[in-house]
Amino acid sequence: MTSKKLLILETEMKGPRGHYLDNLIETYYFFENDFDIYAVLNKKFNDEGTFIPNTLCLSKILNVNNFEKKKIKFYL
Repeated sequence: MTSKKLLILETEMKGPRGHYLDNLIETYYFFENDFDIYAVLNKKFNDEGTFIPNTLCLSKILNVNNFEKKKIKFYL
């Protein structure tokens, strides 16, 4: 156990798809021997069916204001 800590923030990740989760896991394995690693995720993240290392400390506490893009309207 080291005294150095690494905090990973993932605000956009809501599910197990995409490069966000890949980056999180790769970062964990790359730095696991040098840091205590903590991941702070979006409250809406659903990890069902997802491989996440048991020793990775996850906190789902971020409440991000994600918005959906509406149809683009042009006024002439």
